[in-house]
Amino acid sequence: MKAWIQLTADDECRFYVNGQKVGKTVEHSYAEKFDISQFLKAGGNTITFEVINSKGPYGLIYCGSISAGGKEIRFISSADTLFPENGKDGWVKSVLMETPPVEPWGEISIMMETQ
Repeated sequence: MKAWIQLTADDECRFYVNGQKVGKTVEHSYAEKFDISQFLKAGGNTITFEVINSKGPYGLIYCGSISAGGKEIRFISSADTLFPENGKDGWVKSVLMETPPVEPWGEISIMMETQ
């Protein structure tokens, strides 16, 4: 099984796969790519994001792919991405903005794969 995720957040993001910390981003103008293969298991998997914001609007953009047995599953941030309104519960759908380079993102550069 091969899998990766590419993401950026305003201002910072820590993310987890199946409860295990995988990595973090610290600059919203760079999308970092991470190999998440070793964190996946057969069956269902959960990716969790912790977005930290110091001021102004906040946001999260991600995309990824899981390949196994000749099949590929792609996933991407969308209006169906859920987040807890108060940081703990009360899950609601996210607000979908336009694709960057729209504000507040500007241009997003791709960084080298991490791990």
